[in-house]
Amino acid sequence: MLDTGRVRVEFTDGGSDEGDLLIGADGVGSAIRRQLLPDAVVEDFGLRCIYGRMPLTSRLSPEEFERGLCWVSSDSTCGAGFGTVRFRTPLDERPDYLMVTLIATPLRLGVTDEVLFDMSSQQLWKLSVETTADWHPAIGEIYARSDTETFFPITFRISGQIPIWEPGPVTLLGDAIHTMPPTAGAGANTALADAATLAGEILSAARGQKTLTEAVAAYQTVMLPRGRQAIDNSRHLAARMFAD
Repeated sequence: MLDTGRVRVEFTDGGSDEGDLLIGADGVGSAIRRQLLPDAVVEDFGLRCIYGRMPLTSRLSPEEFERGLCWVSSDSTCGAGFGTVRFRTPLDERPDYLMVTLIATPLRLGVTDEVLFDMSSQQLWKLSVETTADWHPAIGEIYARSDTETFFPITFRISGQIPIWEPGPVTLLGDAIHTMPPTAGAGANTALADAATLAGEILSAARGQKTLTEAVAAYQTVMLPRGRQAIDNSRHLAARMFAD
């Protein structure tokens, strides 16, 4: 941040640029957050998730899955979620699909993070099949019909205490400021809500109704408690999903 009230960004290629406002929307590993709020900790939530997809057809669409996310679990260390994803506008290259997720502790999966995140899509599919091998046969059928090229892993992370900071020419949005596990399905929606609030405040500043700093302050006043509520909801739902 410069004495003029503007902000300068320096890039890894040696270049730089200046502007009136820098918005950190660079996700859970946000480089902007690390500089702006070095004390804002993002913690490992202790769970790993393997995502995949099963192509949907009119014949392969259980009614239960149309009502929302279907969750099954064997114990407090492992569970699986299934939910339909349907596109309102047909996309030739992206047909409707059933989201297939396996969520478990690293110990339950039986592999280290180094191994897990080095696995191919087919290996992740196989690990999912092996982990659920003694579950109901319907689960096995879902995996048997899944596209083995669509599987990938993620780590569940969650923001710790988020410090309050003085509004200025740098602010944050979405996972860059309030990271949450996807158990409540709220991460993307919260980021979109952040973007809508911030856009409205910037427009007010552009119209001369307030200063840019006042606009950023108004945005953060709304964004921070909303993000914390989303984090708490995600944590609470995860606890219910993995209750003993």
